Amino acid sequence: MTHSGEGEGLLFYGSTILPFVDHFPKNTELYRIMTTKPQEMKEADGR
Repeated sequence: MTHSGEGEGLLFYGSTILPFVDHFPKNTELYRIMTTKPQEMKEADGR
């Protein structure tokens, strides 16, 4: 898969391939806890 954006991809389950799109809201506590983007982690810490 090429040219996929953030939160987009493929799920493989046996011989089944499912495309997905999941645009998670960024203004939530859960997103802040789960993000792995260094810039967003730095901003959350207030640095």
